[in-house]
Amino acid sequence: MKVFIGILITILCVPFLLSKVRAAEPVPTCDRTACDTEYDCIFNRCGSSTKTTTCKCLPLPSSTKKKTYCGLLTDCPVPTPACILPVIEDYFSLAFSKISSPDVDIIFAFDTTGSMRATINTAQSVGNVLLEGLDNELGNRARFGIVDFRDYTVNGYGMPGTDYPYKLVVDLTDDKGAVKDGIDELSIGNGGDGQESYLRVMYEAYSTIKWREDSKKVLVFLGDSIEHDPDLPPREGGNKISTKEVVAKFKDQGISLLYLDVSTHGAVKHWETIAEDIGNGSGAFLVNPDKEEDFVKEVTDRIIGVVRKIKEVYLKVYAEKYIPWVIYEKLDGLKIPSEGMEYRFPYKILPIGVSINGNHNFVIKLYGDKTKYAEKKHTVQIKCDGSYPTPSPVPTILPTFTPAPTGPISTPRPRDCDMCKVINKVSDKGTKGGDYNCDNVVNIGDYSIWRKEFVDKITKDGHVMSDGNCDGVSDSGDYSAWRNNFIK
Repeated sequence: MKVFIGILITILCVPFLLSKVRAAEPVPTCDRTACDTEYDCIFNRCGSSTKTTTCKCLPLPSSTKKKTYCGLLTDCPVPTPACILPVIEDYFSLAFSKISSPDVDIIFAFDTTGSMRATINTAQSVGNVLLEGLDNELGNRARFGIVDFRDYTVNGYGMPGTDYPYKLVVDLTDDKGAVKDGIDELSIGNGGDGQESYLRVMYEAYSTIKWREDSKKVLVFLGDSIEHDPDLPPREGGNKISTKEVVAKFKDQGISLLYLDVSTHGAVKHWETIAEDIGNGSGAFLVNPDKEEDFVKEVTDRIIGVVRKIKEVYLKVYAEKYIPWVIYEKLDGLKIPSEGMEYRFPYKILPIGVSINGNHNFVIKLYGDKTKYAEKKHTVQIKCDGSYPTPSPVPTILPTFTPAPTGPISTPRPRDCDMCKVINKVSDKGTKGGDYNCDNVVNIGDYSIWRKEFVDKITKDGHVMSDGNCDGVSDSGDYSAWRNNFIK
């Protein structure tokens, strides 16, 4: 009987004791490194009916993969973690001063045929002043090079024995002493016919000159003539060079052309057309080589003008996977006046589609016509609490500016959103919108009001004066309303 009772107690108690032992077993730790890069390690998330003591690798919400590792279960939801996704507003501040200048590479290409003697003499006399002044204006971030050219030494072109189509006297360098020595070495040749080997110089500019990456690249012609079009092949067995070809290459590589004519022979109009086709701030102008002081000022002002004139301002993001995070509007057309102006390029960072804790590091660079003008490093911290509720709505993206209609408005606005009453009203200067200080002119003063209200969050009596698109706030759309009329 005692034996029977002992056996009965054993049968009844052992399962209970075993359950206690199992309950005391440690819960396995999820190892995310054991999962595919597009999967997250979640312990026992495949439903209450699944009993397991191992981790499951489940796909992230952004995963492109179908496999869920949930066995035969078909109702295995993959919830999105609750994450704190910061919205960061920032801007690039540019004054185009000595501090905010980009790297600038400048090649001075001297036409050294017979008619250029006075210009060469002037350049040799003021070379040090010109180089020092330019480098100072460009924040000591400039490099210079010297090219000497005349014409090909074939019958009907240049003169054999004295001429040549291209000579790199000094490669790009920050040694201004070496550059000045290169200018002093220049001498006068012949040139033969009226046209010279300008296209050969432009060909070498995009083929062999070693410009710095992301720098402002400027080829400066000091001459008084035009190119052969087409010109002779630059290499034996090669093809002839055409103006159309070199224009396309300059545009593609972001090289600017500045033609400075030292005579009144009428070549400026010809080069103006070429400069306009190239873009990148290119231009063609007359300069006076007779007065040294005037020569230095004119050459300096024209080069600075090329650096300050931009057709398109935009951002680049590194690494590429963060490109969708950065929201901004491209700027079409920017020219900084000679007296200077602070320009702010706003953008937002919206971490879209992120569900993993951690720091995200990336770089945003501001470009103007393939030249890098500034850059910023960003670290965005993502915090997820792991509770997996319903995902929160994505923050609102910056609005896209839509010009106001030019015709009459049939339905009155529900509120007075513009203190100056200039929305859809043509002012004395023929502008529409953007006049935030009520002086009937769209100018820098209006930009200053927008900047205070958008960047510094300062309003007058609580009223937003720069609400140019009537959405109740001062934002990038109101900047567009001002900008689109200011640059006209």
